[in-house]
Amino acid sequence: MYEIAIAEYYEGTVVVQQAIQMAMVTDASHAMSEDNRDISADMLEKVSVSIKNLPLPVTKLTISDLQEILRKFKKPFTYFECGQLLVNLSQTMRRELQAFKVFALDPRQNEMYFPKEPIFGAEVHAKFPSIILDANEAAKCIALTRPTAAVFHSMHVIEHALRAVHLCLSLPIPDNPSWGIWLSEIRKERIKRGDKAWKENLFFQDIWQHLNSIKDAQRDPTLHVETIHTDEEAALIFANTKSLMKKIATRMDANGGPKAI
Repeated sequence: MYEIAIAEYYEGTVVVQQAIQMAMVTDASHAMSEDNRDISADMLEKVSVSIKNLPLPVTKLTISDLQEILRKFKKPFTYFECGQLLVNLSQTMRRELQAFKVFALDPRQNEMYFPKEPIFGAEVHAKFPSIILDANEAAKCIALTRPTAAVFHSMHVIEHALRAVHLCLSLPIPDNPSWGIWLSEIRKERIKRGDKAWKENLFFQDIWQHLNSIKDAQRDPTLHVETIHTDEEAALIFANTKSLMKKIATRMDANGGPKAI
């Protein structure tokens, strides 16, 4: 996938088309002044910048050659000749772009795909650096309307949380990947520590309930091939995952520290 500076691309191509029309009808046989040649070369630079991330080798070479002619070729150069070269550039770009499909992100999607701040907040990213990839990928999948994939990445994030809770309670990490076993061990440990008499009981009870709900309503169904999530479901699951990670990060890091006593 390639990133296009769409506003710059639009502006550049519009200017090229305007330049073609002017060059072909206005004093076409007259030599271009140095100022107009510089202006035309600068105009081409906008087009060059807008497609810099695209694999358009012939277009880029054509732009470079035309800039060289405009800036360094001292022989008189008419508006008609410039127009012809611009037409050639336009046709070359059109041929190369025919191999591409363009998908645009709306402002909300753009914010998810290119977040200006850590997607789950600075504290979560600092304490759980291992979730950053999955958190960002989940957000990108939501932006690209790939909801089922977004839920998979959100579930990966939750597994890091589940592991951290085990470590915080000084529990051994189970060999079995079943969330049921992991959650059962957390519940047993909470009861063992005195249930309501334990000062952190309410926190870990709340975390256990959230994780257990996610297991039954989201994680287990997602593993079955018949489960297809909607955009609304993925967005809600992502928001709930973010909220849970923020809560957990107020108490512990990825290594479970500080340990519960």
